[in-house]
Amino acid sequence: MQIQRDTIVRLSGEKTKISEEAEQEHASHQKRESEYLQWIAKLQQLVNEKSAEVRASEIIAEEANADSKWLLAHGVPLIADRIVRSEELARYMYELGEAAYDNGRKDGYA
Repeated sequence: MQIQRDTIVRLSGEKTKISEEAEQEHASHQKRESEYLQWIAKLQQLVNEKSAEVRASEIIAEEANADSKWLLAHGVPLIADRIVRSEELARYMYELGEAAYDNGRKDGYA
């Protein structure tokens, strides 16, 4: 009978020890889970911030594209008009043509 009581006390002590270890493991897992949830929340916040930044960049790119199109639509005709009416450019083009013609005659192409 004494042996059975000793065995019961020993098994009860082992059961208590195993139960305490299980509780420690459970607490450890809950702590890790809490940390993971915090990391996930931080990552989600970072994703939201980066998404907002990307959207802002897209809007800026769209505005820059629209500005470029406007400048091309309005600026190029003005520049072309100035080029067409430029006496200095006409003189320069004429001189280039003469120089090329003279160079060709010198080399025997004319």
